[in-house]
Amino acid sequence: MRPGENREEESQTQPVSTFHYAQHIEAIFARSLGEVWRAFRDMGKWYTEYTFDDVSGPSYLREAGLMENQVVRLTFTTGLPKDFPTLSNPGNAPASEHYIMKTIKLVPLKEIVAVVWGQVYDWKRYTVFYVFRMTGKGSATAVFVDSYGEAEFVRPLSTAELSEYSGNFTRVWHRSWSEAFANLRKLVEGTDEQSVQSRQQ
Repeated sequence: MRPGENREEESQTQPVSTFHYAQHIEAIFARSLGEVWRAFRDMGKWYTEYTFDDVSGPSYLREAGLMENQVVRLTFTTGLPKDFPTLSNPGNAPASEHYIMKTIKLVPLKEIVAVVWGQVYDWKRYTVFYVFRMTGKGSATAVFVDSYGEAEFVRPLSTAELSEYSGNFTRVWHRSWSEAFANLRKLVEGTDEQSVQSRQQ
């Protein structure tokens, strides 16, 4: 038996309570940077899975979009999506069905950084950082979305459960953002045609 072999086997079967992820998606829009930026900031118009309600700081409604130091409540418009991964026997799962989002940095026409957190569904603690970046040249604009998150489950998961949950979560994340980008494209281009690339990091 090699030194450390038992520890390696144990680490593969040890229940896991925390889930980490990094996701990336990007798209190119056939509109100027200014046009895409204005539409992107008003995220509630095209990321329609959520409603955006003011909590504190600059008003989302009055400013027609995201602003630095703004805090909003994100609530699923029709409840938890059917394809959202859930645990069997979750125990005492939080009853809350919303997140809180704070925009912590906004550089006009370049970048928005936001942090989202909450106690929802199968997560007793959830925090994710979003970095939204844009670059434009002429009548074309590229939008990049990077997401770095951590969630603590309401109960420990086996290695197999965590693997299945992670795969399902990744599919839902990319499905959700692909649909949101399609809505944004309709808003700025008036077309359903898509040019979206996604990547799991």
